[in-house]
Parts: sequence; structure tokens; C-alpha cells
Amino acid sequence: RMETFEISPVNNKLDKWAIALSDGTAGLGPIGEGTPFMISRDEVPERFEMNGILGGKAVLTVRSPDGKKLQFLLPKEQREKVSSWLGPPTKKQLKATLRKKYFLYGLLGFLILLGSMPIPGNPETGYAGEAFDLFSFALGAGLLCFWLVARVKPSHYLFALDACFIAFLALSNVRGIYQGQFHAILIPWTLFLLWIAWFSVKQFREYTPRDEASGDSGHALPPNDPKLRANSNTHYAAMTVNERLFVSGKLDAFDKAVSEKNQREIESILESVGLSAQNITVITKKVLGLEQEEDN
Repeated sequence: RMETFEISPVNNKLDKWAIALSDGTAGLGPIGEGTPFMISRDEVPERFEMNGILGGKAVLTVRSPDGKKLQFLLPKEQREKVSSWLGPPTKKQLKATLRKKYFLYGLLGFLILLGSMPIPGNPETGYAGEAFDLFSFALGAGLLCFWLVARVKPSHYLFALDACFIAFLALSNVRGIYQGQFHAILIPWTLFLLWIAWFSVKQFREYTPRDEASGDSGHALPPNDPKLRANSNTHYAAMTVNERLFVSGKLDAFDKAVSEKNQREIESILESVGLSAQNITVITKKVLGLEQEEDN
């Protein structure tokens, strides 16, 4: 099933574009000009990014095959359609988002850490030198820790820690303003920090697995737990196939089985996430292209 609709470039000089969303790919191209380029779900982390803005709208950033970044403004209805096509974020998307976000943290942390080091004075020139700045050292070390953890052990909890860290800095500024330490730049800087903290909370909610966010059982059962298999239909109620694979941690394994055309593994994974035998047969035939062979 394919859904096609018109999208508006952020750059008004560009013509109208159209996007076509199917089960496994998205096609984009200017209306009536040339051949659209395709983006598969596997390419989403590197070539597809959507950021929400005020009013329920979103900015969709797409990297074309020649490396150019194209930006489109999506109203609320189109944003919901694209979000539905994207489905829950994968581990690969989480890693890509964390690395992109915390690369700047690492660079900034290194510079702040460097600036916190003591500088010896020079009596001949009258330079008194600089003492060791403990606060700057702690701030720089904290930012570097975010960068390191994002690369070594990526987790959506980093967004929550980030929100607390940035909110603490903003509240420190508020305390300074209350005590009379007023500077012209302090108020807009504090508002900017609060916005970053809010955005981090939003990212935490976006990348939190569905079963963890809903808190159905207080503790999520591991995918191979016999209780989960025994009550799979209740556990996965109202979830799409992609959502079931995501929350069970088997999305990457399923994609690998499809690419290797391993029918037995595909059926085993689908069974483990509570699908009926009839649905398993239909999906297996579809992902392996067996339906077309039968038609021929």
C-alpha cells in the first residue's frame, strides 16, 4: 500500500515536491520533474530526520543521493503520516541521534576543560596568571562523559540525564539573577538552556520503548521469558508488527533474517511476538516475495 502527498520545501525558491510512502521505502522528487530518489528504512538514520516545531508542525530533513540536504515543512497531518511510516525508533537510529547530538558536547567539553587549567603568571609583564577553575573543570568533564557514554553504551536514559544537567545549569543562572548578578545575556541564555532541557525530555519520551513507557507491568519481561510467550497476545495488544519487533528487541534480527532469506528464522521471530500462524504465513510470503511467485 502506497500513500503519496505533496510537501513544501522550506526554501520557497524550490518547486513543490511529492513524497510517496510504501511499506519499505519512501520516494521523494519534484512534481513533474525527473525520477524521484528512494530511501529504504535501513537508510533512515543517515538520510532521514524529522524535528518537531511549534504548532504540531515538523521540519523534515532529507539527504539526497548527491549529498545535498533538503528541508521540508510538514503540517501536523503530514507529520503524523511520516511518523506512522517511520514507526518506533530503532537502536540504529538511537545511536545515530546520540552520536550527532553529543559530538558537540564532546568538543565543547574539551575546550571548557582546557580553559579550566591553571596558567602561570609572568612577573616581568605583570600578568598574574589564572587559577584552576573547579566549576569549569567539572562542567567540561561532565560534557565529555556524555560524549563518551553515547559512543560506548548508547541509551535513551542519556536524554533524561542531559535534561537534568542542563536544567541544573539554567536554575543556577536563575539563582544568580535573583541574587542580583544581572547581565544582559543571562536571561536569553537561561531561556535557551531551558529549551534544550525541554527538547531532551522530548527525545527521552520519543526513544523510550513502548512497553517501558506504558508501565503495564512495572518491569518489562525479557523477550524469551515464558510468561511473555504464554501471554503474548495481551502483551502485544494493539501493536503493529514493527512495534512488536521493536519492543521485543528483535527488529535487527528480523531484518537480518529477511536479508538472508532465512524463512525458518523469520517465522520463529514472528511467532515469538505473538502473531497467529495465518499472519505469520502472510507476512513471510510478503517479505520474501513468495506472493509474486505464486501469482506467476
